[in-house]
Amino acid sequence: MAVTTWNTAPNYDEWGSDSFWSCADWIQYHKLLKEKFGQEKANGIWEYAYSQGTAFASHYNCRTTDSAFRLYVAKEGLNPYASAGVLSPVLKVIGGGFDIVSGTGDFLSSIGRNFKYIGYIGVAGVIIYVGLKIYKSTK
Repeated sequence: MAVTTWNTAPNYDEWGSDSFWSCADWIQYHKLLKEKFGQEKANGIWEYAYSQGTAFASHYNCRTTDSAFRLYVAKEGLNPYASAGVLSPVLKVIGGGFDIVSGTGDFLSSIGRNFKYIGYIGVAGVIIYVGLKIYKSTK
């Protein structure tokens, strides 16, 4: 479901097979609220709406497993853990772990994409090193 207006009613994940808002929908909802009401009021409306999901609702996974969502809510000063109660610190640690794993994966992926350039730099370094050794030994 696409969130197109600030007054679109949240579509929560219910038990069984159904449709529900994605993490991107929740971000879009906040952006539209902020455009309509300003930051402070939008944050209050969004946090209230976000906390209304049922236990094990899919949108609660956004706060722990979706790095882009976690980055957005942190930047906007939102608290997606308001409904988590005593589990809030645990979920924050789990989410941080996901961010670390995701960041490590991105780093390794970028090495793979740029491996030929790393190889060229390595070969150039070896050639320069050997050239300097030869130069110093002939001097």
